[in-house]
Amino acid sequence: MAKVKAALAILMLIPVLAACEEPKVIDDIKLAEAIGYDYAGQDKVYGTVATPVYAQTGGSGQVQSMIDSFSVIVSKGVQDRSLLDSESEYPLEIGKLLVVLYGKDLAKRGLYKYADLLNRNPDIGRALNLAIVDGSAGDMLKGQYRSDPLVSIYLSNLIRNNIKRNFPSNDLHDFLYSYYGKGMDPFMPLLERKGDHIKIKGIALFKGDRYVDYIPFGKAMIFKMLFESFRSGSFAIPWKKKEYITFENIGSKVKYHVKNADSPAPLIRVDIHMQGYLRETAVHFTPQKMRILKKKMEQTLEKEGLKMIRQLQTLDVDPLRIGNYVHSYSRHWDPNDWRDRYKNCRFEIHIDFNLAHAGLVE
Repeated sequence: MAKVKAALAILMLIPVLAACEEPKVIDDIKLAEAIGYDYAGQDKVYGTVATPVYAQTGGSGQVQSMIDSFSVIVSKGVQDRSLLDSESEYPLEIGKLLVVLYGKDLAKRGLYKYADLLNRNPDIGRALNLAIVDGSAGDMLKGQYRSDPLVSIYLSNLIRNNIKRNFPSNDLHDFLYSYYGKGMDPFMPLLERKGDHIKIKGIALFKGDRYVDYIPFGKAMIFKMLFESFRSGSFAIPWKKKEYITFENIGSKVKYHVKNADSPAPLIRVDIHMQGYLRETAVHFTPQKMRILKKKMEQTLEKEGLKMIRQLQTLDVDPLRIGNYVHSYSRHWDPNDWRDRYKNCRFEIHIDFNLAHAGLVE
């Protein structure tokens, strides 16, 4: 009986709590779905907001969507909301914010204060997509694109669909987790405008909160293979002169093992189990060729994986969260000397690929 009374009391409170929030009419507000920041010199940024506009076309009754964008100069990313409101005929709401873009010049100077503002705003979800623009974030938001008139939807779908395949998982939550975590660095998609299209140029790498370099998109699957377990994506390996064989991944699991975690040069073993099938090839394989192909594929991926890790060590960035793995094996892990030890880490990659289906076999 006591539980029933408590439940009734909670239900009675719901209308009271709901009444605390003033209702908002969709026709009387503007929904900011994408925001861009560009460096404007002397601790100032050029902020751009993109909002959708829906209008009926003639007497057809059909609704046409288009983007409305406007920009202001803001100081240290703090005054953007009020100044942007000053250029909008309706109040701006950011509860439907999908994407935040940062120009590369701004990202080189550090993004912590901008990401932290997003983190502190209760109206913004942690699944928000962040990305770096090779060029101007404002120009990208103001552009007209063939794929979708709403640039916010276009960008969100572009990033999310690629994450389902070859691009590593990444959003506001992941960025903040890697930034605040010990022994790891964040990363983001690096975008580039090509005429009336936008493409993912690669993986933007950070040291702390500063952009330092990127991994080309063609190598994103290698990074994803080392970063997380996943169940999709495709990749190609060279077979003969000017001939490549494409595989479709249907399952990849990665595990890290660390030896001598407290030594100046820990040994990290990466075990990857993959399963997939041939997707595009004109080659007919005998059972013997199948064994050769499996071995070649494993060796190719191992070689590419080690090459990528060495590149990350040279850049002194740790987006694969190697430090976090070493920390879990260490009793005396010190974040202050990790950077020096990270450069000296030794790596072994072992890939076991199960070719589930190969089409026609002679």
